[in-house]
Amino acid sequence: MDGQIITHLRAEEADLVKKLGAIRSVLAVYDPAPAAPVSARAKEEAGDDPGTALAREVVRSASRRITTMTEYANGIRSVARQVIQNSTVQPVPTRLIIEELTRRGMEIRGQNPLNAVSALLSRSPEFTAQGRNGWMLTEFEERYGAIPRKENGALNGNTASAPEAGEVAASLTDNLHDEISRLVG
Repeated sequence: MDGQIITHLRAEEADLVKKLGAIRSVLAVYDPAPAAPVSARAKEEAGDDPGTALAREVVRSASRRITTMTEYANGIRSVARQVIQNSTVQPVPTRLIIEELTRRGMEIRGQNPLNAVSALLSRSPEFTAQGRNGWMLTEFEERYGAIPRKENGALNGNTASAPEAGEVAASLTDNLHDEISRLVG
């Protein structure tokens, strides 16, 4: 091969190694599986130019933001879990969760705190939305069933009366109290 072609191919290889490094840096944030090694010669020829350094900084910054967001979401979910577990009312209205977050001085990001908290909880399999009534822990819903909701004067589309709805709620409350007593001991 002609020397000029080889030089051009080496330059192209070095450029591709830089791009591969940037892609691997981004992948490392999302997928910790090890990548295939790059030859030492290719790394040496690629150097550490400003483009590669910038790509590394962008990845580090994104990684910090992801970590911070995860910590934020986990903090909100932890408080919500505590509020729901300690509440005598099921499902727990979102406003009660927000009140506890505010009482603890926790930041709720977003223009609408109700929507922000609901969005975080809905992304976790640990919580189950009960419409506008609020939230339950998924494990409670699986064990005791969804809390009946009144819709157009009927209970979940049935013709149950208000006293029947009260009986269902009382029964669920009794079951929760029994379960708590069993766990506490």
